[in-house]
Amino acid sequence: MTTSPPLPLPNEQRHPFQAQPQPHSAVPMVSSQVLLCGQKTLAIEHNGGVYLLQCTRAGKLILTK
Repeated sequence: MTTSPPLPLPNEQRHPFQAQPQPHSAVPMVSSQVLLCGQKTLAIEHNGGVYLLQCTRAGKLILTK
């Protein structure tokens, strides 16, 4: 008995942090608005360190350790 692959979920049912496939690109993309969830700062844990991703008043992103 063969089974078909699962159908993809519509965008509304995907996890908000799931990267969306981009045409003609090998790099997944996630919107900064999705990452920041309406906040100005996000703490990111990476290899035992904590980094801060901040959105400035000018709309630029700054990543600091």
